[in-house]
This record gives sequence, C-alpha cells and structure tokens, in this order.
Amino acid sequence: RDSSKVVSGFLKYVAPEQFHPEHADISSVVGEVAKEMRKGLDKDVLIEEEHSQEMPQTQIDVGVFRSVIEELIMNSTQHLNGDGRILLRTGLASDEEVKKVGVPLNGQYVAVEVSDNGPGIPDDVRSRIFDLGFSTRPMGTGLGLSLVRRDIEQHRGRIAEIGEAGADFLILLPVSSRAL
Repeated sequence: RDSSKVVSGFLKYVAPEQFHPEHADISSVVGEVAKEMRKGLDKDVLIEEEHSQEMPQTQIDVGVFRSVIEELIMNSTQHLNGDGRILLRTGLASDEEVKKVGVPLNGQYVAVEVSDNGPGIPDDVRSRIFDLGFSTRPMGTGLGLSLVRRDIEQHRGRIAEIGEAGADFLILLPVSSRAL
C-alpha cells in the first residue's frame, strides 16, 4: 500500500475539511463529473446519464459531492475490468426508493443513483462495504466508501447499495432543510 495515501485518507476521515453547502442543481454537478471522468476511462467503459428535467435545487457542498460521485464511478470502473456500463441517474425519489434506503416517508428527496453492469457485491460483503478499513481489493485502503457515506450523511442524506445485478448505489438527499 502507498502509505502516504492511507495516512492522508485517514486524516481526511477523522478531520474533514470545512463543509460549505450551497443551493445547486444536482443533475448539472453529476453531469460535469461524468464529462470529466469519461476523459480518463478505458474506451470500453461507457458512462450513461439519465436526468429528470424537473429537479429542485438542494443544498450540497459541490466539491464534496463531486468527490462522492467520482469515488463511486472509480469503484465501478475497478470492478468492470475495463469493459462495461455505468449509469448515472438523477431525479426525485420514488416511494419505493425511499423505503429501500430507509428514510422517513414524510418528505421529498432527490435521488442520485450510480449503477454498473459488473459482477455486483456478494451478499456476505454487502453489510461491510461502508465500514472504515474494509476492502475487497488487495491494495485497497478501505477508505473510499466509508468517506462516501460520511460525506453523504454530512449532507443530511443517506446512501445504500441496492443492487441485484451489478453494483447499484442509491443516494437520497432531502429537498427541504429537514434532517433525516
């Protein structure tokens, strides 16, 4: 392992940067990340997008949220082994999505989904993927998804892996200022 990467990752986990939320268009932020990430991907990995037209703005720290989406895309590409499809979807959360993630039904949420057509996450691993230090990769630090969850919770949101075929991460963020 690259020890400097591990140390800097743990420092980021225990002492996160200042959080600066602002009203933003989630679909635009996700689209910008997708555009940038496409440049560095193997030509056989496709990033597709589906964005709802009628999306309310929500409060996010744009830099932190961009890092979350980048990490989820990178995780997908590592498990696709250079060939596959990643779907980025944004829209208002359905009642079914709200139930899957386990948030209260008495609010409106923006949904951001990052899914792929890779091998998926085995059931015996699924419950541990957000644990600090847990990794299935020999050179993994176990920081990526734990930082993702921490960053989403800082946004008063929740994230869950809901995949049945391939990995499928669903993020819900409240539209209102009400905390989850």
